[in-house]
Amino acid sequence: MTVYKGASGYGSRGKSDSMNIIQTVINRIDINKTLKLIEKIDSTAFIIEFDVNKVRGGVLKRYLNKGSSTNLHADIIMKREN
Repeated sequence: MTVYKGASGYGSRGKSDSMNIIQTVINRIDINKTLKLIEKIDSTAFIIEFDVNKVRGGVLKRYLNKGSSTNLHADIIMKREN
């Protein structure tokens, strides 16, 4: 999972907001769990989904397991503040 600092807005003097952008790769088996988790955190989230052929790197299943003590929302906020 990668978290980017993002911004939205319009015009040089218009409304401007900061936000976190999360980029992640998810197994097909975990798509529904992940979408439910996102809905719980932000029901207005913008989601892009596409197929990937190859992936290298670590696996973060701890956020998708029931009863997990790891809180994705808190982790994202902590990264944003640092």
